[in-house]
Amino acid sequence: MQCASYERDHTSANAACTGIDRARELLDAALTTTREDIGAVATQFEMLSSEVQRILELTSPIVDCVREDWVASIVPVAHRLDVSARRFIEERIESLAAISNVFTNEAKMLENLLSLTADQRSIAHEGKNLGVLASIEVAGLGAAGRRFEYMARELDEFSAMISSGTEEVRTEARQRRTTLIDRHRKFNLTLQRRREYFHSIERELGEAIATMDSVLAELARIPADFQECVAMIAANISRVVEAVQMQDVTRQQTEHVRDALIRVSGEDFNCEPRSCKNQERRSAILRIQALQVESVRHSTKEWVAQVNQCLESILAAGSSDVVAMGAKILAQERRLSSQLARIERLQRDCDVDDAEIEVCLAGLGALMRITKTHLERSRLARDRMQLLNFNSMIEARHLGSQASAVLEITRNIGRISTVWSQLTDRSDHTLEAMLISSARADEAHRTRTRLGMEALGNARRESQAGLATLSQAAAIADHNGKKIDCAIATLHDEIKVLGRIAERLTHSVALLLEAREEIDEASDIARSSAAALTNDELQQIETECAQLYTSELERRILRAALYGEAMPLAAAAVTANDVELF
Repeated sequence: MQCASYERDHTSANAACTGIDRARELLDAALTTTREDIGAVATQFEMLSSEVQRILELTSPIVDCVREDWVASIVPVAHRLDVSARRFIEERIESLAAISNVFTNEAKMLENLLSLTADQRSIAHEGKNLGVLASIEVAGLGAAGRRFEYMARELDEFSAMISSGTEEVRTEARQRRTTLIDRHRKFNLTLQRRREYFHSIERELGEAIATMDSVLAELARIPADFQECVAMIAANISRVVEAVQMQDVTRQQTEHVRDALIRVSGEDFNCEPRSCKNQERRSAILRIQALQVESVRHSTKEWVAQVNQCLESILAAGSSDVVAMGAKILAQERRLSSQLARIERLQRDCDVDDAEIEVCLAGLGALMRITKTHLERSRLARDRMQLLNFNSMIEARHLGSQASAVLEITRNIGRISTVWSQLTDRSDHTLEAMLISSARADEAHRTRTRLGMEALGNARRESQAGLATLSQAAAIADHNGKKIDCAIATLHDEIKVLGRIAERLTHSVALLLEAREEIDEASDIARSSAAALTNDELQQIETECAQLYTSELERRILRAALYGEAMPLAAAAVTANDVELF
């Protein structure tokens, strides 16, 4: 029985020694890995920080473009352009519709004018016939009829004057009527096309400005987002620096654990007779080392996590919307510029339309001038006919019964004079209606066109100036954005290197976990359920182990292992005064 018990104890002791040796090897491997990688991390992180700073410097002018209203200033300008364009288009459509009504009314006036001149021509023909009859009667009366010779002359002159004026007006009116239908049809087609074109400009300009509002509002938020991103990067860099500082502590802590394991492994696990107190003491020392290793493992794991988090935040900054600002601003500048080009073409097309309208109105003006001249002749003829009628009646009474035929002619002259007066009044009303309709349409069109063109031109020039500033901002953003892309590519390469280092450090964490498990197993082998350590014995172990430690963190872990105090958090426990340099 004693031989079997001894053999089991001997096997357990060998297993404990093997576990301790394995733990030492694992700790040495972890120390080697971290010692090699910590320098590489420092170098790479210095390069990384430099590259991040360069990206921030390249981004700063882009952010300034937004902050200094280079971009935002175009928004109210574009809205003023939209208002001016809509007002111009509305007034333009109304004025063109008014011109179209002029052509419609002209057709009616031409028919009235042709009807009126036909009646006037008939009166002129009748007057000519009366002149012939008057000449015959004057010849038959002999000497008594000489006083009526002027009647025949007046009737002939009346007929000739009216005939020539009427024919001139009718010729011009017929020519106008011949071309009016075609002109009116073409004008209405042009008006329809212009309306469609105007509405498309209104729609597309409104869509462009709405899109620009949305995009620029998004861009305006980028500076605050970017500042938040920069603050996060700064905080992460600070945490990485703290983690690097923490690595000095964890390195010393790991070395102290390794030294303690060397001392424990040098003790005899197989002393005879077996000492339960000594075994329990070894178990306590191993538990202390296991907790120290766990603290190191936790610190290293946190440190690697801080490095990875920092790398992720830098990548997020590199791929942020700041890089895309140049392209977005340039796209809005080009879209609004295309709308300005359309408005400029619209103004040129309106100039062409106005020239055509001027030609049409000029033709109507020529007709009105001829009609006015004819009206003046008609008024003169009316006055002469009224005077002729009055004088011929007086002379007819002097002749008595001899002038019965002349008296009949005189009554016809009176009738013609009355009808002619009515026709003259109709001509006067027709000409007045033509003048009023044409003048109102022409004045409204000219005034609206001039004012609308001026307002739209001013808004377009203001927008062009705003777009010049926007284009400058886009050029800065695009130029710096391309450099940022190159810097990001370099940044990604450096981050890949750091990522591989972080993977090796993660492997170190796995080594530490395995070392802790080996120590835990050796501690369990040495632990005795029959003997518990007294306070004095615990204090003796504390004094002995404390000589190995150089930080407050290690001492607090020591007390936690011996007396059950709370385990300290490594990151919270380490401050600048915790590490004792020696």
